[in-house]
This record gives sequence, C-alpha cells and structure tokens, in this order.
Amino acid sequence: MVVSFYKHHDYKGYGVHLNEGEYNTNDLYLKGILNNDLSSLKIESGNYIVYLYSGDNFTGKSYSTTTSIPKFVPIGWNDITSSIKIINNNAVYSTAPVPNSPNIYNSIRDSIVTILGVTNDSKWTGSGFFIKKNNKYYIVTVAHNVIISNRNTRIPKVVAAISNTNNTGQNTAYQCRIIGIGGLADVAVLEVIGNVITNQTYLNWGNSRNTSPGDTCYILGDPKGVDAISITKGVVRDNKFTYNNSIELISSDAQIASGNSGSPVVDDMGHVIGILSFSFGDSDSLSAGASQYIMEYIVNNIIESDTDYIGKVLDINARPVDVLFLERYNLLPGNLEGYYLSRLNNTTFTYNSMDIISGVKINDNVYKIGVYNNQYPLSSFVYNNPNSTILLEIKNLNTNIIRYESVTIKSISIDDDTPDGNIIKNIV
Repeated sequence: MVVSFYKHHDYKGYGVHLNEGEYNTNDLYLKGILNNDLSSLKIESGNYIVYLYSGDNFTGKSYSTTTSIPKFVPIGWNDITSSIKIINNNAVYSTAPVPNSPNIYNSIRDSIVTILGVTNDSKWTGSGFFIKKNNKYYIVTVAHNVIISNRNTRIPKVVAAISNTNNTGQNTAYQCRIIGIGGLADVAVLEVIGNVITNQTYLNWGNSRNTSPGDTCYILGDPKGVDAISITKGVVRDNKFTYNNSIELISSDAQIASGNSGSPVVDDMGHVIGILSFSFGDSDSLSAGASQYIMEYIVNNIIESDTDYIGKVLDINARPVDVLFLERYNLLPGNLEGYYLSRLNNTTFTYNSMDIISGVKINDNVYKIGVYNNQYPLSSFVYNNPNSTILLEIKNLNTNIIRYESVTIKSISIDDDTPDGNIIKNIV
C-alpha cells in the first residue's frame, strides 16, 4: 500500500490504504472510505502524486500533492474528497519530462509562451505557460497581461507565440480566448482558439507550501519581449510571502525584467510553485507573484466554471505586527504575531483599541497568522474561502485576553478586483 487516508487530522480515525490507481466515489466506498469524509493522508512509500477531487469521477475542484498532509483544513480540503487518483510520479515525468536541473530548460521550454496583448491604442508582450487538465491544454498567465484594470476590462485580442507546436517542430502564433480572470491574485487562464493544441509540452503543479526559502528556482519567459523562452535561476526568498493585504505569494531573487510577467516559477523538478507578477520598486531581483497554493485553486476553478474567479475579502486593511508596530506602541519586548488594523469597513467586526487578529479558528484548530515561517498569511484563509463567515481569534495586547469573533467575508467588488501587485507597485 502506498498511500493511507484518514477520517481525522494527524492520521487519526479510520485509516484506509490504497495502491496506485483511480478511485471514484463508489470505488472508495467499497474500500471503506465514505464520501466527503477525509481529513489527512500519508504517503507511505515511493514517489507518487495524489490527486484529490471534490466531485465523483474526477470532476469538480482538485488538489494535488507529492507529500503527506497531516491536516486538510489549512489547504481548504477538509471533508470534501469524492474521488482520488494515485499516480506514479516517475510515470508523470515521461509525459511532461522534468529531469535534474542541468537539463531542465530543454525539458520544459516548449511549455513556455510569449503573450501579445493588443488594444486599439497599444500592444505589449508578456509570458505564460501551458498546463493540462481534463485532457485539454490551457495557458496560464497574469491577469495584467490581458486586462486594463479589473476583471471587466478584458482587452480585445490576445495572441500566444508557441514553440514546437504539438511537438511538430513548427513554431506558431495563435489567437486565444480569455476563459477567466482572478483579478486580485493577478491570474488569468486562456485557451487557444480552435482546439488546435493536442500534444503540447506542459507543466505540472508543484507544492509551494513544501518549498523552503533557499531552494533553487527557475523563471522562464520573454524578458523585454526580445528573448523568448529564456531562463534565469535564483533561490526562493519566501514560499508564503505576504505584504499588507496581499494574497499568499512566492518571492525569489532570480533576475527578471518587464515582459517576464506571467512567467512560471518552477522548482528543480520543473514543477510550478508560483507565477511572476511584479517586482519591488526598481529591483529586478526581488519579485513575487501568486504561489501555487493560491494559483492552482484559482486556475482549476476558472477552468471548471468557464468564467472569472471572484475571491473573498474581509473588507479591512490589515498589516502584520512587526517591529515598527511594537516599538511605536511601547510593546517591547513583544511577540511578532498577528495583524493589526489600519482601516475597518466591515460592520460585523468588533474591534477595540490594541486588538490584533492573532489566529483563525477552523473546527477545533487555531492557525496562528503572521509573516514568519511557523505562521500563515491571513489572506490564505479568506481569498479562496467558499464560506460567508470566518472565525477570527482576537487578542488584546494590553490585557492578553483572547476572544473569538465570527466575521462576514464578502465577494470582492469589480472595482477592487485589480492585480495584487498594485498594492506594492511596479508590475513587470
């Protein structure tokens, strides 16, 4: 048996052991797994990718992993599994080859595309990459390559320049349809018009949460629109980076330039762990974009619904508690944890002086939030949340009293659904 699935988190409750294969809802029932009843999984041996699906027969939303997951709650997957695929990871490499890093470029270069955006007034170039889902090929890029400002301002024409189209040796440019936009996350999904892509090299998803700062990463794209499918190498600065109200990002020190927007950030196996969206100020070696943890969910949702992804927001301006905050309020020595509020529009939120949001409570578990490695970004519990409320842990820094408040979260408005890089500025 290669993978064990458990009813409760931390590998507790009933456990069912499965071999490599595909299991729909009925297959799982016959093996002893009830529908929508799993909370953890453990890969016992071997090199496998586990695909979890929210619908029967491998439909609905999906989540993939190559490592054990002791708690499904943080990834938003508790009690929603209806079908499962367990695939030998070595076999996956034969369909989307990714050998060791010295040959990584030759293995994945034909999955990279140059994006041309066209409006009545101007044209610009960006980057993107192919993925494959439900036996169809899609192009993932950043939203700001294909919109003017928000999800309702799509540009009239998008063209993709494709290398080695369908592995024929021909390099071809095709017009694309914009399937959907995730504005705040700065993610867009395209498809080539005419269903002409049938055998293209594509990228597999990695796992940004299992990536560590200091790990090698690569960025492939078309910098300045003059060096198509070029590669740059760096290290991951932060695998769950967040800045003020930003979504969960991945940042790196790889050298980039304008035109790299939409480039995949891949690990040393060629798996996607993020996307390049923006840089900080004039820096070309401090860049970031949506992490795989956020992006894969959005991409799958757009493909399944064939429309835009509309994320959730708390309607507050929350900033991480940092040394500047603690010094300003004479709280030294003090704990670097949680978020403080600088703006509050949410009328369901009771906020007192010197309160911070210190955690998120889901079922019986409290997940501490902040910017350090043992904490989670607040936005990670909000943006992809299908519910209408969230239970926040509130701590008063003067009294250290902790309370819990159920706070309403809402769908992001059109005007606010703009690429997240605008918060920090300098979209590339």
